[in-house]
Amino acid sequence: MKRVVKTIKTEGKKSSHGLTVMQEYNNLNMFYNKFNVVKFQNHGFYPKSNFLKQEDLLFKYEATMYLELLKDIKTENLNLLDIGCGRGGGINVLKKYLKLKEANGCDINSMAIDYCEENYKDIDFKICSSEKLTYENEYFDLITNVESFHLYENKEKFFKEASRVLKTNGHLLMTDINLNYTLGDSFKDYFEVIDIIDITHNVAFACKHNIKHFNKNIKNEEMKNHLLDLSKHKFDSYLKDNTYYIVKLIKKKIKKIMELFPIPLHTEELNLNVKAMAKYCLAMKKKVKSYNVSNRGGWQSPRLTGKHPPLNDLFKEILRVGGDYQKIIAYKDPLKILSLWVNINGHRDHNISHIHPSTVIAGSFYLKPTNSAIVFENPCLSIMEYDWAPCFLTEYNRYNSGAWTINPTANQLLMFPGWLRHRVEPNLSKEYRISISFNLGR
Repeated sequence: MKRVVKTIKTEGKKSSHGLTVMQEYNNLNMFYNKFNVVKFQNHGFYPKSNFLKQEDLLFKYEATMYLELLKDIKTENLNLLDIGCGRGGGINVLKKYLKLKEANGCDINSMAIDYCEENYKDIDFKICSSEKLTYENEYFDLITNVESFHLYENKEKFFKEASRVLKTNGHLLMTDINLNYTLGDSFKDYFEVIDIIDITHNVAFACKHNIKHFNKNIKNEEMKNHLLDLSKHKFDSYLKDNTYYIVKLIKKKIKKIMELFPIPLHTEELNLNVKAMAKYCLAMKKKVKSYNVSNRGGWQSPRLTGKHPPLNDLFKEILRVGGDYQKIIAYKDPLKILSLWVNINGHRDHNISHIHPSTVIAGSFYLKPTNSAIVFENPCLSIMEYDWAPCFLTEYNRYNSGAWTINPTANQLLMFPGWLRHRVEPNLSKEYRISISFNLGR
């Protein structure tokens, strides 16, 4: 059957006919609604299930696909959600032949859901995206996803949402064209694969048998020709290059690592005229005596006061980015620039370990960073250095590092808590390392 009609968040994508997928989906639904014959929009599975009743034999292979998907899966008295339910024929088959406690279907297309609600009164349907399911956490035991996954723009969000609404050890049962290629690894944080089944030949033969079956049993010529063309086209595609797989997954038990006291370090690339600013700072160096605090060698200006036109844009950016940082740390009182100064380090000049006392946010903007890194020190270093000493570690990461090194680039703005101890390593370049540091506070 037509495989482009199931879509989640694909309004902007173009089909081979120049329409968006959603437009083609709507056109197809209007066409099917005109004759009210087609209840399935998925491929079929051959041979057909022996459980099907007479009223389900017109689309027997399509109905069998859904039953095959849940083969060997416990379903009795369980809650099931079909994501991308289309016209509802599949979820209706599952509700009819399996002893489910509750059956639900969702799709992004309102026209499809209108059809479902009109034709299947004992099933609950919703309009919602696969990336933002409007269901409670851990509500379902089973999720089916038939022939819509290849159109999802953000596949990891689909798996994340499916995992959220599934109970622990719940099953996600998927089938789709070329699923062995499109599955990727975006599921691995949320699910484990328990089975992968190649059913390409079953699908191809369902297409082949449907040619004779539809020719005999579909009375309306327009609808018959439509279904025959689809079946022939799909049969040819599976003989040549397409594949069709069933993938069965189980929800992982989520192991959470809580980060109790993370330290926010904000970096942002600006677009200022750093050459003009560096020239202004170098001219200042020639006129003003160095004010030594943490610097060993090099030149540090006194706290800048008065007007400094070449730096005006930087002042504005510091306040803007500082406002963003303030929201991150949920700091209540408005902040202002308390002090601001220029640092110029020559060859081998450096800054010893220090903090910025009486400061909420400290930071630096880099005009000419050379190769001299800024190193942030873990506040717990004095406690960590015994049992978490480097000799006991296989590698450094954000949980065990005693220090963290940042190599700034020109036009980079860095902000961090004023209490976070840091140092600047020696400038090994023959060129000046030029930066502007600042403190924000009440």
